[in-house]
Amino acid sequence: MSKFLASPAFASSGVLRLFSQKGELPIERLDPGSRATVLVGFAILLLLLVFLLAFIVLAGRWARHYARSSPPPSGKQSSVPPADDWAKKPLFEHDADDKPEDTS
Repeated sequence: MSKFLASPAFASSGVLRLFSQKGELPIERLDPGSRATVLVGFAILLLLLVFLLAFIVLAGRWARHYARSSPPPSGKQSSVPPADDWAKKPLFEHDADDKPEDTS
């Protein structure tokens, strides 16, 4: 991988000059133990990002499936409450007296 970073194509892009002094990459200035720690940290970060993306995709698919699923069969309790008599009755007695009668 460091051969690619030190290649002329990568160096001509200006990225190498941006991070390096005397043509040496910052990761190459570290001792081997610290370099391995940094690379393992980057690998763990990359894996976490992949798992996060996979979780987002799977959660989106589950939500789409849940939204498109059919309503429960009639034998099961539905989320709509049943109609009650109290909703048809007037709240106060004088409301019933003020209603116009049906003339049809």
